[in-house]
Amino acid sequence: MTINQTLSHAAAPARQQYLSFLGASELCALPIDRVEEIIDPLTVAPVPQTPVFVKGVANLRGDVLPIVDFAALLHTAGTPEVGRQCVIVVSVQHADHTQRIGLLVDQVEAVFDLNEDQLGDAPPFGCAIDTDCIRGITKNNTRFVALLELDRLLQLEKLQPT
Repeated sequence: MTINQTLSHAAAPARQQYLSFLGASELCALPIDRVEEIIDPLTVAPVPQTPVFVKGVANLRGDVLPIVDFAALLHTAGTPEVGRQCVIVVSVQHADHTQRIGLLVDQVEAVFDLNEDQLGDAPPFGCAIDTDCIRGITKNNTRFVALLELDRLLQLEKLQPT
């Protein structure tokens, strides 16, 4: 390897894979390494005094899994129970532990690669998602995709009963 090859390899932008999905008429994406699995919607048991976007909890192979409706989280109409609706099981970092959460979305779109230099700043308007919860915006084919800051979007304090 020559010095130029070494320098160009070292200067290459970081590349990461993302899972894109549709929810609340927004095309969003999560880092694929935060996605544990994608499953069909589960039977959900409501939990009293939880925020409206927390549909309740479900039994996932013996584990209690909180289910969050992505559309309701964005303060839009809840996710309709038709079509290709699914639950994306993600891990959310908290101060002293990791919590698994099911994110109910309209449908999963695709897995795509992204270089850091393809990432633009989140716009201050025009998106239903709080810009503090958006890492950046990219274009995938002909559509813009909001890359989410999962730990900010699903802060565990917001999910607790009131």
